[in-house]
Amino acid sequence: MEEANPPLLNPTKISVIFKRVPEILQCHTLFRIALAEAVKQWDAEERIGDVFVASFSKAIVLDIYSDFINNFSDLLKHTPQGHHDRMSLQLALTQLESLAEMLNERKRESEQFKAFRETLRRLNGKFSMRSLADTNRYLLREDNATRLEFGTNGTITKSKNRRLFLLNDLVVCVSVAGKTAEDAAAPDRLTLKWSVPVTDVEIQETSTSLTLSHVITATAARPPGGARGPDEPADRRRGGQRPQ
Repeated sequence: MEEANPPLLNPTKISVIFKRVPEILQCHTLFRIALAEAVKQWDAEERIGDVFVASFSKAIVLDIYSDFINNFSDLLKHTPQGHHDRMSLQLALTQLESLAEMLNERKRESEQFKAFRETLRRLNGKFSMRSLADTNRYLLREDNATRLEFGTNGTITKSKNRRLFLLNDLVVCVSVAGKTAEDAAAPDRLTLKWSVPVTDVEIQETSTSLTLSHVITATAARPPGGARGPDEPADRRRGGQRPQ
């Protein structure tokens, strides 16, 4: 790719795509050497599981490589129960499964972070998105909700549609602007109403409905910057959708 004329990719993209190739090659080279030595002793020992354990439990491998889980599973299928090599192979498989789980978790966190950044781009209003744009903040889930206002006699006097975003450290409430037929396919336009730290939120089940919850904050629910949202009372909010 570097020598192609015209170039297929610029040097920066080539560096990103093949960033870990030298390290992966080194891991495989060392693994091949160790495996070759084990094969030389096969008639006497019949052991290769130890080689897999030693090669795939290193920190560098955990960082860059996890593509042999199916290979280990197939190898275990052909290794009889009670064989002296089976435990080492099983341990190596466990190491790789843990690695795959870690990589999947990193992928999930990356997707959650991207989802949150996309939400920030859709926010408007007087509150700056900069106050929410923490690099360690990511979206866990979002749900539509209904904010209810009650009169002195306990009856509902007003309801407003809202959307709640559960982040790893905040609960954020936004309003969703209505759409016309012309912009039906466009992303929702959101206006930030308030946010509150997760540690200040308590969820209580009501006795009258399994689909409604009271969200009572230990401190007043305030948007970034310390000011309460223009239409959000600090004492009570009722969610319109129970988290599943």
